[in-house]
Amino acid sequence: MRPVPRMVMPLLIGTIVFVLCLRYILLNFQWDKILQVLSRVHLAWWLVVSLSIPLYWILRTLRWFVLLRNVQVRVSLLELYFCTSVSLSLANITPLQSGEMLKVELLKQRGRLDRSSGYGSFLIERVLDFVMLVTLAVTSVLSGVNIGLEIDRTRMFYGLLVLVFLILAGWLVVSKIRISGKIGEFLSCVKTSAGDIKTLLLISLLTFLSWAIVAIGWHFCLYSISIDLSFRQSIALMSIVTFVNILSFVPGAIGVSEVSTVELLKSWQQDVVSAQAGAVLLRSYAIMILLIGAIHFLSWKVWQKGHDRTSGSKARGIDPQKSKSPEC
Repeated sequence: MRPVPRMVMPLLIGTIVFVLCLRYILLNFQWDKILQVLSRVHLAWWLVVSLSIPLYWILRTLRWFVLLRNVQVRVSLLELYFCTSVSLSLANITPLQSGEMLKVELLKQRGRLDRSSGYGSFLIERVLDFVMLVTLAVTSVLSGVNIGLEIDRTRMFYGLLVLVFLILAGWLVVSKIRISGKIGEFLSCVKTSAGDIKTLLLISLLTFLSWAIVAIGWHFCLYSISIDLSFRQSIALMSIVTFVNILSFVPGAIGVSEVSTVELLKSWQQDVVSAQAGAVLLRSYAIMILLIGAIHFLSWKVWQKGHDRTSGSKARGIDPQKSKSPEC
C-alpha cells in the first residue's frame, strides 16, 4: 500500500472546512440587509484602519531587524520593510500564513542572507506569534470576555502555564543540544538569533505591539459601521479569529474567518445582520492589505532599480550624479 503524501491530509481538511463554511455563508448571510448596513459605513474611520497596516509592518520589520542583527546580517531597514510588507500581504491568502516565508527567499535572492539565518529567525518569529495569539486569547477570556462557550477558566489558565513551560523547556533543550550537519547549523542560527534575555524581551514587546495594532485596526473597521467593541473584545476577536484562520488550512481563511467572526459578534449581543456585515467588512480589510502590499511591491521594484544602479556606479568608481545626461 502506497503511503499517503503528507500534504494530502491538510488539503483534505482545508477543503472540507472551506466547503462547510462557504455553505454556511451562502445559506445564512442576508446579503440585501448586509449591503444596506455597509452603505452607511463611516469612511473617515478607514483612515485609521489604513494607517494600522503599515504601522503593523513597521513593528514586524523592527522585530526581524533585531533578530537578523544577532546573526550578523546587515540589511537596511527600508529593504527589510519592503520584504516584510510584501510577504505579510501575501500571507493573508496562503494556508497557515506560509506566504510570510517569502521574505527570506527575497533577501536570499538578493544575496543578503543565507537560508539558515533567514529561517532560523523566522522560526523564532512564528513561535512568538503562536504564543502571543494564544496568550491574548486566553487572557481576554480569563478577564471576563464571553465567547459563547462554556469554558473552565481555571483549566484554561493552567493550560496556558503548561504551554509556556513546554516552550521554555523546549528552548532549554535546543540551547543545550549539540548536533552536527545542516540541522546543527540551523539550530545554531536559531539560538544566535534569539540572543540574550534583553533581546527576547524586546522582540516579545514588538510582537505584542504588532498584534495590538491589528486589533486596533479591526476595532475601527467594525466601529465604522457602529459596532462598538471594548478593547478586550477586539483583542479576543482578533486573536481567536486569526488563530482559527491559521489552523484551518484554507487559503485566505475564506469562509472560516466570516463564520468565526459572526459567531463571536453574536455572542456579544450584536444582531445577526450587523455581525454578518462586520465579517464582510473585515474581509474588505484583508483585501485592503493586499492592495497596499501590491503598492509596496511596485515601490520596492522602483527602489531596487535606483539602488542597484547607484551601487553599480559606485563599484565602477562613477559618481551617479555626474554620470547623468545633461538637461536639454
